Amino acid sequence: MLLLAVESAGPRPGAALATEDGLLDQEIAEPGARPGKHLVPLFEQLLSRRGFGIQSIDLYAVDVGPGSFTGIRVGLASLKALALVHPRPAIAVSSLEAMAWDCPSAEEDVVPVLHSHRDLFYVARFGWKEGQVERRMKDTLVRAAELVAAIAGGGRGVRFVGTGLSRIPPEVRSTLDSVGWADPADGERIPTVSSVAAVAMEHFQMGLGVAPHSLQPAYLQNPY
Repeated sequence: MLLLAVESAGPRPGAALATEDGLLDQEIAEPGARPGKHLVPLFEQLLSRRGFGIQSIDLYAVDVGPGSFTGIRVGLASLKALALVHPRPAIAVSSLEAMAWDCPSAEEDVVPVLHSHRDLFYVARFGWKEGQVERRMKDTLVRAAELVAAIAGGGRGVRFVGTGLSRIPPEVRSTLDSVGWADPADGERIPTVSSVAAVAMEHFQMGLGVAPHSLQPAYLQNPY
């Protein structure tokens, strides 16, 4: 099975090819590249380099957010356009789950954090069980001061990851440090197209494939 995954919700648009055995190849744009300009050329270059045509694709995957409003729309539109030419099942992947996939840990839960705007942050909580990501909290939009309360419970240690950590006010960051930890490199983590592909393959094996036209962006409503 050949999977084509696209990621444009984060700051580095990318495309990847994967099979059941793992990542086959990927093409990633430079930081700050505009998805509307670079995403389609990325997967065209990728398919060409590997000698595949659109007809070779068995499954699509796309990061549906949370993340860049424009980037999410470009990714979805690009995938749906491909599916009009070559209809195949698709998998919607959460940015936060893709980030958790890059941080396997049997000892603690992973809490990805991305900045939305002002003092609002996207957050979720995941664990690892038998080599797979297990969701323990839905993707949520919260104020910085409510991050600790939002991820409370679970009875396990917490590892915070994501570029949103650098945007958290110092007084709130100190409370996060009291309930979990983050390696300095964890503050640089973003959704990657390789992890989007990995999560999508896992979800497809769980029977979560859908028709591409039914995919929707994960825009989280401001509850305040």
